[in-house]
Amino acid sequence: MQTSVEAPSPSIGVVVVQPTPFCNIACSYCYLPDRDVKTVMPQSTVRELFNKVFASGWAGSELTVIWHAGEPLVVPSSFYREAFEAIAALRPDSVRVRHSIQTNGMLISPEWCELFRDWNVGVGVSLDGPRHFNDAHRLSRTGRSTFDRALAGIRMLRREKVPFHVIEQDTYSVVKRVIPQGKTMCGLCSRLRRGALYRFAAENGVTKIALGHHRDDIVETLFLNLFFGGRLKAMAPKLLSDDGRHILIRPLAYVAERDIARYARGRAFPLIPCKLCGSQDNMQRVAVKKMLSAWEREYPGRTETIFSALRNIEPAHLADPRRFDFAGLEARRVAPMSEAEEEAFILERDAAALAS
Repeated sequence: MQTSVEAPSPSIGVVVVQPTPFCNIACSYCYLPDRDVKTVMPQSTVRELFNKVFASGWAGSELTVIWHAGEPLVVPSSFYREAFEAIAALRPDSVRVRHSIQTNGMLISPEWCELFRDWNVGVGVSLDGPRHFNDAHRLSRTGRSTFDRALAGIRMLRREKVPFHVIEQDTYSVVKRVIPQGKTMCGLCSRLRRGALYRFAAENGVTKIALGHHRDDIVETLFLNLFFGGRLKAMAPKLLSDDGRHILIRPLAYVAERDIARYARGRAFPLIPCKLCGSQDNMQRVAVKKMLSAWEREYPGRTETIFSALRNIEPAHLADPRRFDFAGLEARRVAPMSEAEEEAFILERDAAALAS
């Protein structure tokens, strides 16, 4: 017997808008093909876009509009005031709109800070860590450092009392103090970092948290739990936190580690090494990774096959009574069929199999 499952209604929680492709700096890893083009989105396009978003009925109760370019601040602040006012006029009463701008920080001024305050704009400043990391790839169009000007923008935000946040958590000191020398630090470190993210999310009204685990991380976790924890458990691409307040997503869950590494090399992404977690040779995860690598060399595609198995679970063929009602099987057993009924059943089953 087949049952139909009604598909969930579409829901729009985030709209990303590119007001211009132009950028005032030249990052070596930038993926935008038209960052020299200075065209600006017409206000008529902004109005048409959000008229369709709101008319669709798919906008959630909270809609975040991310203005992401190029560099959004190369467009005059008057553009955003007009756009924000147009969106506010089109917005249904049931939808709360929050604007967010991602900037390199170099053009932040008192005028911009006034806009950010007036419209409660969330501001993200892009910075690749300390000066030597940042200036390895984030240079001006004339090849000069962008670090000091980005810091000047951050100081301007602080001086003008525009709220922004940096998540800072000294997990290193805690882990080094608590974990004995030579023991694996990964478990405690990950719990501390996850706790910091959840706490920041709760304090700032964030409902979704994205983590960077990829396909190989998930398969490795499956075997770690299997070999050392006696559990058939991995990491879900999307889940609800234990307290029910946050959705956790892993956007790279279906991507192989080697593909991410190849892309990072191709784009010359700056890599910041971790000297705490991933560098411990005695980690059980290292042993599992070596095992999977050996399998992959001998049987190419095995890791993907294992990952595919995680998406095709048959609880009735495992042994967990919490996931399958083994005790209730007797009550579900049907009476013996007559020969004619059995023949009709087989024909119907085979026909359904051919049609699927």
